[in-house]
Amino acid sequence: MDNLIQGRKYHVSISEIDIIRSEFHSDAEINFLKPKGFWYLYHIEDHDHDCLPMIDENRFIYEVSFSEDKFIEYSNFLKNPAIYTSRILKLTADDLVDFGSKFMFFDDKIMVRRIDWYKVKQVFGGIDFQDHRKVYKGKLDDLVWWNSIDFPSGCIWNPNIFNIIRI
Repeated sequence: MDNLIQGRKYHVSISEIDIIRSEFHSDAEINFLKPKGFWYLYHIEDHDHDCLPMIDENRFIYEVSFSEDKFIEYSNFLKNPAIYTSRILKLTADDLVDFGSKFMFFDDKIMVRRIDWYKVKQVFGGIDFQDHRKVYKGKLDDLVWWNSIDFPSGCIWNPNIFNIIRI
């Protein structure tokens, strides 16, 4: 099964996906670590991937695709701040301090600093963490959310910027 996803961005589901546009964007962000949305994974050969056992004949596997022009680097966003809800933010470890200063807040209810994913969704159509394995050397208590990203992956909340094909 590994050869089905080799070199692709993919999504594994226990049921067949019927994309309903309204399901991807939610005002209610209850998880302070990761945003709600449609998640995809990058298959990287040298990465020991815990999700591979999930891929069997009882699962639905989808290739996730979008053109490279759908990405926007965080540094380009800073040069030209605007609304990019038709683009996917490509976030790297080098962007974390600036990203955090713009989108983090202190949540009095749970007494931690967290990302305001609702605010992020007002600006971008998704977020990509392909670079998540790069080590960040900074104040770790502000990066609990970054450390919760388990694999090179991404999350999309604008369903109009990607395609899926069952493989």
